[in-house]
Amino acid sequence: AGVEENLISEKDFDATNWYDAIVPGTVLGSLDEKDVIEDPTFGINMLKLDTVQFKLNQPWWFRTTFHVSADDLKKVVSLRFNGICYRADLWVNGQKVADKDVFAGTYRQFSFNVSRYVQEGENVLALKIIRYADGEYSLNFCDWNPLPADRSMGIFREVFLEVTEGIKIRSPFVYSKVDTASKSAADLFIQTEIVNSTDKAVDGIVRVNYEVGQVEKKVTVPANDTLYCVFNPDEFKQLSVKNVELWWPNGMGNAKLYNLKTEFIAGNKTLDRVENKYGIREIRSYMNADKNRAFE
Repeated sequence: AGVEENLISEKDFDATNWYDAIVPGTVLGSLDEKDVIEDPTFGINMLKLDTVQFKLNQPWWFRTTFHVSADDLKKVVSLRFNGICYRADLWVNGQKVADKDVFAGTYRQFSFNVSRYVQEGENVLALKIIRYADGEYSLNFCDWNPLPADRSMGIFREVFLEVTEGIKIRSPFVYSKVDTASKSAADLFIQTEIVNSTDKAVDGIVRVNYEVGQVEKKVTVPANDTLYCVFNPDEFKQLSVKNVELWWPNGMGNAKLYNLKTEFIAGNKTLDRVENKYGIREIRSYMNADKNRAFE
């Protein structure tokens, strides 16, 4: 209280009296983990908490440091937040990068280009977190569970420092239309987003190796924009696959996963690569004779 907000993200700010935070996690979770409060899941301890400290528009701050090299400064430096609850002001080295009107939403993912805010060596990040208001979509609880006093306020998913050539692959995904007769064949549909954080359009190749085959296409990603890239069996016959194993739920069979490698290549140079896994499955739902939702 009484401190200018920009100073909190300065190097010489004294945070020695702050609580250590658990990230990913919530404010209440950190207070519990560090024994600042009694276990809120035990007995009626939740009722004993001072809820004034978690009231609407009462902020909690998170602060940390990160390192940037001289080579990193020649590239695009971004901060990616996979999940906060609920809204926040983001500060880096004494400058506000984003405010709570933009940086808000529990199940949204955010990426901020901080290239012009960072410097070689140590940098300081500060996040001013505010809980959600009644009626806003967030982390909710069943009526037989007590609502956490902090409304799950915090950084509940990972935070990444990303250094790229200006191109970033986001959210590669495979969905399937399974041949239910053979249960060993399927049509695969692949989609991904290509983010261009530079001021120039970038020509390149999006290449996807999905272990049982490979597809690629030439694309142009507009400046400071995102390209939605799709591969489907109508355009790429090799996406109609045979003799494959399906992904089965526990107790029904093997939960087979295949490797998925997505690359963006420009001028014979791989600017970004993302590797993950996927399963071949299809889930259908219908209303049965008793008017209940059924799945297969």
